[in-house]
Amino acid sequence: MAKQKMGKVAVLDKIGGKFEVKEYPVPKPGPGQMVIKQARCGICGTDIHMYHGHMPGIVYPIVLGHEFVGWIEELGEGVTQDYVGKPLKKGDLVIVPPGVTDYHDFFSVIAHTATTSTSTFAYGFSADADKVTHFDGGYGEYVFLHDKRTNVLKTELPPEIAALTEPFCVGVHAALRAKYKLGDTVVIQGTGAVGLFCQLAAKMAGAGRIINVGGPSKTRMDMAKKFGADVCINITEVKDAKERVKMVKAETRLGLGADVVVEASGFPPAIPEGLDMLRTSGTFCEVGHFTDVGPTTINPFFQLCNKNVDLQGVWGDDLEHFVRILPMIEQRAFPYEDLITHTVGLNELNKAILFPAQGYKLDGREVTKVMVDGSKY
Repeated sequence: MAKQKMGKVAVLDKIGGKFEVKEYPVPKPGPGQMVIKQARCGICGTDIHMYHGHMPGIVYPIVLGHEFVGWIEELGEGVTQDYVGKPLKKGDLVIVPPGVTDYHDFFSVIAHTATTSTSTFAYGFSADADKVTHFDGGYGEYVFLHDKRTNVLKTELPPEIAALTEPFCVGVHAALRAKYKLGDTVVIQGTGAVGLFCQLAAKMAGAGRIINVGGPSKTRMDMAKKFGADVCINITEVKDAKERVKMVKAETRLGLGADVVVEASGFPPAIPEGLDMLRTSGTFCEVGHFTDVGPTTINPFFQLCNKNVDLQGVWGDDLEHFVRILPMIEQRAFPYEDLITHTVGLNELNKAILFPAQGYKLDGREVTKVMVDGSKY
């Protein structure tokens, strides 16, 4: 009898705790399931907030990581093709939308927000215990795609770029919610990965002029410029919010404000500032708060009702967003690899997860996107 394969995962023991690399038997996939060997997994801002306990309902210990891709290790019976019909075999690289749902409940059929479906399971968000598979998240050597509703998309992209698809999908979701019109002037608040992908999605969707308000470093602002921003305003150089609003309006038609503002920084004070940058009857799209980092104060009369604001909220991403954006990423129109500043092993997660507290630096270098290589431990 063949010896059962073993695999390593990095388990976070508690809020603000430690990642411990543990080894478990890798499950054998049954019908409709598959096992993939992790190729890359991005460290998401949501992972960092979950580390600090900012997401209600999360149970620890946990194996984090939802921005993962991997090579097919073993296919269960009946798994022959990806979602768009491409044939699958061992060794193929696949992108995995982390959230899976039945797509037939109220939120899918009536509310058209499958991302909030009550039947959703999401890889990288489930507690790790002996009664589960242990390989539920991307911070590991393998991922067991055990939910039979899981869909994958095959790609020829390099793994590190393929792993950027999930955060890019958040930008796609924002674009669909914001309903950009050709030639819109768009403000993007934030120069993290989500902010930059919201910016790229806006550009692809027809934005005529993009103003990025972000920071904290010149490096990040240079990255925003490289990825399509026409104007960049660094919050560390222009510290006064009212001055930033004035500068933004000066870059818009008749000085009235932006057609669309996308808040992707995740800092509560950015919300009222962004609303002030918006023109009357414009669209404000909130993308930066997937965890609870606290409230903010707005004036409903001046900032919402009196301006006839179209207010949109974005929660995560869905299979649709992956299907829409992957062919565009595969065109390689932008240097996506430039976003990846660091690649770490499982044994380096305790250091890597703390980069925001270290001035957004890791090993002395500025961070834009950190990737986890599951083969390094």
